[in-house]
Amino acid sequence: MATAVFATAELAARFFCGPYQRLWAYWTPEAGANLEAFRQHVQNGGRLDLLVVGDSTAQSNFSYEVFRNGLQGPSEVWNIGTPGAFAEASRWTLLPLLGACECRPRVLVTSFLPEAFSEAPAVRYLEARILESPAGRMARGKSHLGKYLALARLWPVLRVWKAEREGKVAAVIQQRGFLARQRVVDLLREPPESGAYYPLVLERLRLLDRLAAWAQANHVQLIVVIPPRLHPSAHARQYEEAYRRYLEQLSRSFPLVLLDTTGYSWPVEQFADRNHLNAEGAARLSSLLVRRLAQTPRWSIDGPNPQVSRGISDRSSPFDHARRGTAQ
Repeated sequence: MATAVFATAELAARFFCGPYQRLWAYWTPEAGANLEAFRQHVQNGGRLDLLVVGDSTAQSNFSYEVFRNGLQGPSEVWNIGTPGAFAEASRWTLLPLLGACECRPRVLVTSFLPEAFSEAPAVRYLEARILESPAGRMARGKSHLGKYLALARLWPVLRVWKAEREGKVAAVIQQRGFLARQRVVDLLREPPESGAYYPLVLERLRLLDRLAAWAQANHVQLIVVIPPRLHPSAHARQYEEAYRRYLEQLSRSFPLVLLDTTGYSWPVEQFADRNHLNAEGAARLSSLLVRRLAQTPRWSIDGPNPQVSRGISDRSSPFDHARRGTAQ
């Protein structure tokens, strides 16, 4: 009797989960819907002019409308940035996606918080949601019961069903993954920043080398954005400086455009919190990037031709990193 009950429940679960064959495995329903829609678009040979990748700053700091209408007329743009998609998570999710899909955008834009390349506890905590999701585990060669048993997918599928009912899935696909934040920061409610500094780890930074190599091999223009922050702390500036030095070194080997926004003046009204712009700030940053693209000639893919764009207070510095796997 127990076997019959279990078999009936499993068959019912398979029927209910059928329409959500892949979405159940993702860390959030919105991320899964966006990534699957993107995968389908490129596999069907859809046009792709600009692709944004990275963490929550990639997802929130850019405007779909500005990109779509500003890139020499209407363009097909997509954003697959995801909160928590820091270096280690992107290694297992982003890189295989780019390699497996027939993904050939004219422009690839990356945006990461500089500390995404450190082993800071907050970084590892946020990253774990992706790495320990069913999709993350299976990408790393680990097992998940839901791969074989539909009953183990029921709770994730219910989350997807709820997101669909609330219109979140349709909204993220309609906006091609761009999710600008609407609120204006309230500094009195912002949590204090971490009091410790964790050096950038070279193995994590190698994600940028892999993205740059992929872009060069596929004749894709690479733009690396250092995102703005509101009243950055001393440690935040340390992260930015170490990150900038690594990118300057990388630009000697690969053709890329470095858009460092940390030296521009960003009013409080354009931030949603300390680390993310709101819709007004996203429109401004996207306009800056569109203008930068208009000024950037197409490089020769046969050799490096770095283009560096800085804010008004930026200064160059020689690349320097410590041994034993950290960049200071």
